[in-house]
Amino acid sequence: MRLRVDASGVTPLVVLEAPEDCTALSIAAPGDRRPAAAWAIRENGLGVMTEDGTSLIVTDRLRDMARGQVAADWDARFDAMLDYARQRGWLAPDGRLWVHTEWLGSAAPLRGVSGDTFRHALSHFATGVTVVSGIAGDRPTGITCQSFMSLSLDPPLVAVAPSRASASWPLMAPAGVIGISILTDQQAEVSRRFAVTGADKFADLRWTPGPVTGVPLIDGALTCMECGIEAIHEAGDHYLVCARVIDITMSEGRPLLYFRSGVRALAS
Repeated sequence: MRLRVDASGVTPLVVLEAPEDCTALSIAAPGDRRPAAAWAIRENGLGVMTEDGTSLIVTDRLRDMARGQVAADWDARFDAMLDYARQRGWLAPDGRLWVHTEWLGSAAPLRGVSGDTFRHALSHFATGVTVVSGIAGDRPTGITCQSFMSLSLDPPLVAVAPSRASASWPLMAPAGVIGISILTDQQAEVSRRFAVTGADKFADLRWTPGPVTGVPLIDGALTCMECGIEAIHEAGDHYLVCARVIDITMSEGRPLLYFRSGVRALAS
């Protein structure tokens, strides 16, 4: 994997490339923009970079940046990489990782916008976190979804955008009804649970069938909606799903936020 600093714009960006490759880690940055590279590493919460480019990188930030891009066994492989780094003396006492920087020839602008750069740019837009749920046969299923928005007040319409690579969405869509649970800041573990592919996401989780449609709704969520699917549009590597809200239940609490590729709590 590699942290690439794009200093071609006014605000330098840092994107994680090849996150599945846990055999090596490096930083690539333009050699004529070294102060900008150091600033970008610091401002993105990744750690600190010295003048020669040697950096102390916060490993939890690497985990945050890799979320949604890697397979279920990635954490185990990443931990194995850190164990190897510890044996070689590349892991500092505070858990940060020493990383070498490859200085590139220039800060020439990228041609077009790469997927990683686009994803990183959008990660600066803070959103709430929802679980979109449904019934697959006789079993509940669901996915974590930050791409949620209101569409219309009259009629009451919302939209979600599940990935076309999702294994759970094709199972729940045929029923024509979905549940949307807006999570609280006490439900970060719930968001992580539903972001994983293949596991029984509802095992040992408290949930309630919706009173109108029977779709599973997460207990303790800030707001739960039962919705009927109105339309599904293909939109690049996602679907845009328009749904009519049928029923709403609300609770007290504070929202869980998604910002810079990680879940956060709202500060006072």
